[in-house]
Amino acid sequence: MRKLSLFTVGTVLLLFRGWAQSSAGDYKNQNLRVEDVNIVSGYYSQTGDHSAVTGGLGTQKLTDFSNFIDLKLVKTDPSERKHSIDIGIGLDHHTAASSANVSKTGASRMGGTRFYPSLNWQVDNEQKRTSFGLGVSYSHEYTYQSFGLNAMFSKRSKNENREFSAKANLFID
Repeated sequence: MRKLSLFTVGTVLLLFRGWAQSSAGDYKNQNLRVEDVNIVSGYYSQTGDHSAVTGGLGTQKLTDFSNFIDLKLVKTDPSERKHSIDIGIGLDHHTAASSANVSKTGASRMGGTRFYPSLNWQVDNEQKRTSFGLGVSYSHEYTYQSFGLNAMFSKRSKNENREFSAKANLFID
């Protein structure tokens, strides 16, 4: 009688094991997808006489041409957290007659070009109502370069009416 009971319990447990875990078909592998693309371009031009830099003599002619491309990639992990990767690349070029009179270097006379890429990663957890992110940036101009690091954290209230956010930036020039 005892052997029959153990056999019956073992058989029932084996049957329940078939329904205890769902198959791997429930997990859907989500590829990294493009969520947002921004292309920003700007042009500024200025003319005039009586430059303040040269004591009221000379021109105030200035031009600035800038371009920036921002690409946001998103992926959701098996825990339903949203991972965002934000890639930005910018390029500015400016010329100014007054800077040619301040600095006699060839770069100042012709203008300057600045290149500034950035990379940011953020994780949004809707269940816990939190966001966490890290980022790096770089900026390079003729005689100047800067490295940047940033970190952010935010927590939303249950009713979504309040939010605590903190962000820290570090720039090494």
